[in-house]
Amino acid sequence: MDDYDDDEEEDIEHEHHRSDEIGEEEEDDDEDDDDDDDDDEEEEEEDDEDDDEDSERSSLHSSAFGGGAPLSSMFSHGLQGSLFSLSGMMSAGMMSEFAMRFSDIRSNLKQRHDSGSRMVALQELSNLLLVSTEEMFTSSFSAEQIVHELVDIMVNPIFGEDDPESMLVACRCLASLMDALPQSTRAVVYGGAVPVLCQKLLEIEYIDLAEQALSTLKRISADHPTVVVREGGLTACLTYLDFFATNVQRTAVIVAANCSRNIPNDCFPTVRDVMPILLNVLMGTDQKVVEQGCLSVARIIESFRNHPDKLEQLVSEELLQKMLDLLIPGPTNVVGHHIHAHFLKALSYAAKVSPKLAATMFRMHIVDTLYQILTGVSPPTDSELEEQVNNSVMVMQTVIHSPKDQVLATLNVICELLPGIQKEDLSQNPTFLDTMDNLNYNNPEVNEKKLVILVTCQAEVRRFVMVLLPVLLDVYSCTVDLGIRQKVVTAFLKMFLNIDVNILHDALKNVQFSSLLASILAQKDHLSIVVSGLQIAEVLRRRLPDIYDYHFEREGVIAEILKLATDKPNEVEKVDKKVTETQEAVEEDEDGVEHSHDDGADDEEKSEVSLPISDNRSQVSSPDSSRANMSSLSHILASYQTSLDQWIANFAQEFLDKYVVSSESNNKAASGLNELKRLADSLVVGPELEERLVELAYHFNSEALTSISSFELLNSGIMEALLKLLTSGSDEVKLFARNAFLRTFMDVHGTSNASSPFSVLIAKLHESLVRSEHFDVLTSPHSGKLYDHENPIEVLSQQIRLKLVADDDADVLKSYRVFAVSIPAVATFKSLDDYLRMRIGDRATGTPSGSRRSASSGMLNNNFTSFASFAASAASSSSPPPVSSSSAALRTFESAVEAGEGTSTSAPAEIPEASEPKAKSTSDDHTECDDERQEKDSDAVSAMSSMNDDLLDGVDDYMSSSQETEGRRVNVQVDGDHVTAQTPGGTGIPTPIPVPSPAIKKDSGYVDGVSRSAVSTPRQSYSSALQSTSQDWHIEFRVSDKLIPNDMTVFGAIHKYGNDKSVAQSRHHWDVMNSVRFRKVPGPAPVQESETLKYGEKFREVPESLKDDNTSFMILQLLRILYALNANLGEIFSDEDVAIVPLPVNQFISSKLTSKMNRQLEEPLIVASACLPDWNSDLTRHYPFLFPFETRRLFLQSTSFGHFRSINRWKTRGSESNRRDSHSSRAFIFKTMRQKVRIARSQMLQSAIKVMELYGSSPSILEVEYFDEVGTGLGPTLEFYATVSREFAKKKLRLWRENESDGEHEYAFGSHGLYPLPMSESKAAGESGKKVLHLFKILGQFVARALLDSRLLDIKFNPMFFRARQDSVAPSLGSVKTVDAHLARSLKLLQKFSAAKNKILADGTLSDEEKDVRVENIEIDGVKVDDLALDFTLPGQPEFEFIEGSANAPVTIHNVDQYVKKVIDATLGSGVEKQLNAFREGFSSVFSFAAMSAFTPEELVMLCGQIDEDWSLETLFDSVKADHGYTMSSKTVQNLLEVMTQYDVNQRRAFLQFITGSPNLPIGGFKSLTPTFTIVCKPSEPPYSPDDYLPSVMTCVNYLKIPDYSSKEVLRARVTKAIEEGSGAFLLS
Repeated sequence: MDDYDDDEEEDIEHEHHRSDEIGEEEEDDDEDDDDDDDDDEEEEEEDDEDDDEDSERSSLHSSAFGGGAPLSSMFSHGLQGSLFSLSGMMSAGMMSEFAMRFSDIRSNLKQRHDSGSRMVALQELSNLLLVSTEEMFTSSFSAEQIVHELVDIMVNPIFGEDDPESMLVACRCLASLMDALPQSTRAVVYGGAVPVLCQKLLEIEYIDLAEQALSTLKRISADHPTVVVREGGLTACLTYLDFFATNVQRTAVIVAANCSRNIPNDCFPTVRDVMPILLNVLMGTDQKVVEQGCLSVARIIESFRNHPDKLEQLVSEELLQKMLDLLIPGPTNVVGHHIHAHFLKALSYAAKVSPKLAATMFRMHIVDTLYQILTGVSPPTDSELEEQVNNSVMVMQTVIHSPKDQVLATLNVICELLPGIQKEDLSQNPTFLDTMDNLNYNNPEVNEKKLVILVTCQAEVRRFVMVLLPVLLDVYSCTVDLGIRQKVVTAFLKMFLNIDVNILHDALKNVQFSSLLASILAQKDHLSIVVSGLQIAEVLRRRLPDIYDYHFEREGVIAEILKLATDKPNEVEKVDKKVTETQEAVEEDEDGVEHSHDDGADDEEKSEVSLPISDNRSQVSSPDSSRANMSSLSHILASYQTSLDQWIANFAQEFLDKYVVSSESNNKAASGLNELKRLADSLVVGPELEERLVELAYHFNSEALTSISSFELLNSGIMEALLKLLTSGSDEVKLFARNAFLRTFMDVHGTSNASSPFSVLIAKLHESLVRSEHFDVLTSPHSGKLYDHENPIEVLSQQIRLKLVADDDADVLKSYRVFAVSIPAVATFKSLDDYLRMRIGDRATGTPSGSRRSASSGMLNNNFTSFASFAASAASSSSPPPVSSSSAALRTFESAVEAGEGTSTSAPAEIPEASEPKAKSTSDDHTECDDERQEKDSDAVSAMSSMNDDLLDGVDDYMSSSQETEGRRVNVQVDGDHVTAQTPGGTGIPTPIPVPSPAIKKDSGYVDGVSRSAVSTPRQSYSSALQSTSQDWHIEFRVSDKLIPNDMTVFGAIHKYGNDKSVAQSRHHWDVMNSVRFRKVPGPAPVQESETLKYGEKFREVPESLKDDNTSFMILQLLRILYALNANLGEIFSDEDVAIVPLPVNQFISSKLTSKMNRQLEEPLIVASACLPDWNSDLTRHYPFLFPFETRRLFLQSTSFGHFRSINRWKTRGSESNRRDSHSSRAFIFKTMRQKVRIARSQMLQSAIKVMELYGSSPSILEVEYFDEVGTGLGPTLEFYATVSREFAKKKLRLWRENESDGEHEYAFGSHGLYPLPMSESKAAGESGKKVLHLFKILGQFVARALLDSRLLDIKFNPMFFRARQDSVAPSLGSVKTVDAHLARSLKLLQKFSAAKNKILADGTLSDEEKDVRVENIEIDGVKVDDLALDFTLPGQPEFEFIEGSANAPVTIHNVDQYVKKVIDATLGSGVEKQLNAFREGFSSVFSFAAMSAFTPEELVMLCGQIDEDWSLETLFDSVKADHGYTMSSKTVQNLLEVMTQYDVNQRRAFLQFITGSPNLPIGGFKSLTPTFTIVCKPSEPPYSPDDYLPSVMTCVNYLKIPDYSSKEVLRARVTKAIEEGSGAFLLS
């Protein structure tokens, strides 16, 4: 296999970030500048030309100044007196010499009579500017004079008009000057350079000069776009666009995009003239060109959004159609999601101010585009509109995975297409609602025109409402985001106020809108939502009384309005209190943090003011958002004498007085509820049960307006009756009841159950759950920053200040009884324990452990042990929630509190980090040879500012001695049956002793995984020696008198047990000293009790989070029963010829709870600190079917894989700015830890066993290399996991059943997957049995390790492998069928003998003698049992005796039923129990196998690497990236994708092995490959042609380097040849 070195071949794009603020003369509209920074950063990242120029500048600068750090860095470190020269160090006098050179050059440039001198000076200036930095320019430097001369040369070339060289160099000098001295851009602009550059660009006489002019204009347009536009730059850069190469075209459109910001009105003619050119740009094929063109169009529309007449001239129908085409998601779309948000925002501007453009959008069926954006699927046809299609799951997945700004922008387009809300349409004090909700009442003239459109475009409007109304309901239900919900209810209100009644009637007849409205009023998530809900109720009741007069009663809307009118809720008083407290918190904020604000927010996108009430009672509003809304909110609250809650109560009461009177509708609703109560009382097991169930099923029909409502379901007793019916009584009674229920509620004829009563029941239960549940999303307080725009790593890096106070009776020195520290919020108390041990170690000495003293070697060693544990915490501890190197990040403060007094004497001042220790203690040779080494050095020793010099010497001595036994990598070698592990120096590494299995922490929902399985060895390695601590005493910590375990994070303890936990004051965790009491306690630290969830344990208890919510608990219990029935239909009807199609599992998913779970898992501090609410773990453990697979997988990764891997997941989501800060003092605690091992390819299984024994439980990421191969990194590691997993499937190991295997094949095979070969008790006790069990244990460890490190396996397990021996599933003949179909058929025949015998024995008309005779003569298909010649051994395994000596016991008619039970038990029970337990034991040594209870057996098979792969051409186009010489439209790329779609299964596996190192795709297919599968051009060199080369790959980055082959046939042949020759090794290409 070609390749593969450790370096990744990818573009390292250097950014020339420019401030996007517009000068005062250009500030046309300040409010539009919010998102310019982000836009320009995107532009500059995409510019390849600048990459080359920046690399050239970097190279020249390095060569000119010694290759050291940039001069700016030198100056910033105070090295202002020295510069690096070409030969080494410059003297300080070179600064003035540098200025003199500029002066001489300027003088020479003025020598008009000496052309040669001018040209030499110009070249010298060009070279000098390339190596210059901003610090090299003195205050006397005049950029204006240099610019004047350079512009003059461009106008009047040195050697006349035919002198392009001097003009090119002068233009390059202008660009270099702006790079070196950014503030010189203004001088360039006002020096007259812009019109000259535009002129040269328009003349295009010299292509090189034109390209350089474009590059220079790009830099100018970033800061002064308006000047460029006014001088004709927008026209100039686009006029001859087609004449340039692709990379130059990218520069040109970036200039256009920059110039399109805040265009003044007087430039409208210029903009109008370039719009056709921009339309052509949007039709291009290069993604970067098209995206920048889109950005330009969007910004132009935004610039003229207040001028509808101009906007209508700019936006043609062709342009509008192209914009809609580009918004459609799919493989043909050439723009990214960030462009979609800009386009949608532009469309909303156009629709808002221009009725003409809004009408055009309706006629162009914009509804289809919006539908695809929100659902990800094609829109329904007109004929399909009448059908009830459930898209809730697709909508949920789209909303979850789409950027929030894109979803909001899409909803905003829907709102702006509709007429605005007129004041006369609102009842109950519209002025108040106008102020509170910030509803922007449109211009009456515009509204009138839009109302006319609703009539003239009635067909389009009808489709608009019919298609989008159900989708909007799903969007509201599947999110807890307040902004999105406010947009949705605004869209509802506009629809119901303005759309024709007949259209609304048709759109609402198949929609459960009354149920949604009732849940809005019941949940009271936010005041603005409640107010909108009341408005919607009033509008619907007024406009559609024939429908909603009755259904408001049935769905409980009236009941909820009655509660609002009579209960007088105090929610608003809570708001007032929160407003006051938050305002005080903002005023008291003196930490000096500069608050960021919501970029891109504008008045058009806001529909309501966000009051500081979250969707849950424990969520904390961001201080910045509270600050932004404080004045307006206070004004609102002060403007009205009546409180908001009273206002809502008055509105509700007037609604009741006006619309709710004793009527026929009320009586009809009440009689319907009484009928359901009667049915509930009659649901008991008996002869009439099926009749009652048929009657009940009638109420669960698919008609939205006639089916039972969620309110009726909650209040009729139906749920209680069904739950009792399906769970009470003996097994026979329950089986009868369940059989009758399924026959009645499900389609027994084998057709779809999509609209069956069973499906409707599930949907109604979910509606009821939405109304009843109150699971809060717990958010964390932040230290004065706006969370939405923070990087998670920055959140996790925040420091908490602690005041450590010793107990009065604590045996602690006086100087350490009270002192302060600052520590990362996610550090654990184990870090504090390590820290304090050095200071309170030995009271008898009268001296703190950390002070300078002469001590005995024993005392020094004791102190060193404490310090070593402190220093190594990063490398060895990854327990969730601890953070690596958390101790090292701890900062000490000078004592700020008088010892023993508790009163502050001075403000604590943070002590700077100590300088780096000697190289011998920090060299790579040490850090990389640790068992759990860090990817990059982070010197924990340097973080200790007060460490004793003698102690440091002890550290150095110990680390020096460790050099001899530790190496960078571990080599695993096999000599026959003997496997050894050694460092590269030859030092042996012992195999660790097994450790106890980890546990689940019930109270936090955390599965205690990696952290509880640290490797312990008989001979301590360096890292384990560092962790050793004295057992003579330990430290206890308390917060608010609560004992804190050492594995709890600091934030977790303060958050959970802190004294002041009020909403407003919670952010003060960061601003005040948080008291922590501690004391020394004799003896070792007690082992913390853990509650291990045993395999297959049933959850009979009521979950903690549901103890006070009986309604939700009952709903969830019933859903769980129904889910189990649906999943085991085959077991229930195994003896009957009934073909019932089960419901799709996604119908059991709760959109709202999934949204809440995803939102909760986005809280870094909460997750990392194990502070998740109880409902997260309770629902995931007890009711996993409520969540889609992706959410449960995310929960597993967040809570079971350890804090270290959670940090890595958040790290990948960090912004570029935070990645640039990855080497900061706070970020080093998140470094990746890796352990590299080198093995022999010829001894894969033996090497893998040794590797698992050594590092299977290590928290580090495992990477594998091979002897005599250069490959390293991801590719070889993936191949290791794939190859070893196949090794475990070999027949010679005797691990698996082989009933379906090919006799000549070396691997075991099963059509449903591999299943363990049953093993008798006698064999299990022997050596061969112990070897088998050890292999299963290693296999479990191997599988868990693959899941932990996100590696792919190449082994397919039978789902029964994960289901067998679980108490929830009893062994049955149906289960045997999935393991061995032939055996199941044989057993079914034997069961017929048993059934015939039992029938005879149950016949009371026969005598005993007659029964015996008939039993002996039983024949099935002409065969007696005795004719089968069976004995009491397992079929196919005569050595497996059910009872000792039973090989000689024949199977007869009298014991045939016992034989069947024994075979089933041996196959699914006792015969495989030991293997399965060994597998789970090995698995749990990495992280608890109980954590996998959230997944079905089929999903566990999928997690192990077996998925259905999609190789369709559409998927490949949507998942593959072309770069470096190719685009997706390139012939070679298209040929390759077509060849890939034609591969069979084996060819696909070989191709994936070649590209990625694994023969399988990850879950999610090609789209989930990380990094993205990229196809790049492999150049050829004469005299060879591309057809002479083979493709090569870089597996670490999924790069395929393929030549531009002449035909598809040549490509197919060459790729096949490369796959064949490249298999089996990682070599250099």
